[in-house]
Order: sequence, then C-alpha cells, then structure tokens
Amino acid sequence: MVRIVTLALVLSLTGCATVQLLQPTPTDIEITHADPMPANPSGEWDAVLVIVPEERLLGRAVPVEDAVSHAGEAETAVSGVLFIDTAYVETWLCGSIIDEDGPRCGAPALRVEGFDEVDTEGWRFRSAGTVQWLENARLFGRIEHR
Repeated sequence: MVRIVTLALVLSLTGCATVQLLQPTPTDIEITHADPMPANPSGEWDAVLVIVPEERLLGRAVPVEDAVSHAGEAETAVSGVLFIDTAYVETWLCGSIIDEDGPRCGAPALRVEGFDEVDTEGWRFRSAGTVQWLENARLFGRIEHR
C-alpha cells in the first residue's frame, strides 16, 4: 500500500511540474560557403566529347559552336577553351571564356570524358584557384548527344 501511495504522490507532483523548453539564442556567427566556384556554374552542356587517344590531329578542328552538329559522325578534332576543374573533377571544352569572378566556361560547352588519356606535355595552362584553362586547345574525339 505504501508503494501505491508513493507512486500516486510522484505522479501527481510530476503532473504539476512546469517544463520549460530552452530556445536557442541568436549568435553573430556567419556561415559561409567555402566551396570554390565551378568552371561551369550552370552545369549545362550541349554535347559530350569522348576523347579518342590519337597521336596526331590531322585536318582542321571544328569550333565548339559547330561540334554539336557533328554528333554521331566520325571522330573529329574540336577547338575551344579547355577548362579543368580540379575541385569538381570536371573537364569542359567551351566556346568562350567568361572572366567575371574568375575564369568560367562560356556557352556552348562540351563535357569532356576521357581527358586523362591526353598527353598534355608542353601545354601551358593558366590557373586561378582550382580551375585551369587553356585557350585555343584542340582535342580529338567522338561527339555524342547528352
């Protein structure tokens, strides 16, 4: 019986207790995004250039602007501004360079696959942050629609 009375007393006291939730207090800490700006902020591309290892680039290279029309055809050389984004592990061949908050890919853009197979010895890349670029680059490969 003593246990029942004790239990009843404890339950009635907890029912009368007030629970106060603590609210977080505002602070002056500013959270910033530390990731670098990508070479192609929109992430959009018009086609994919799949690199085909080739010792020589014979013939004339088509500009990026015309490369999309070559999709599905024989392998071809394409010229444009080559961007290598080491932070986002992306490679782009772009029609132009936009230099607003650092060099960026200007449309149209080809996403490049298989660039690690290209011999870049003697290529003189410029760089800013995590982006490297080379104007008037020529790559050989197969154009595919996205």
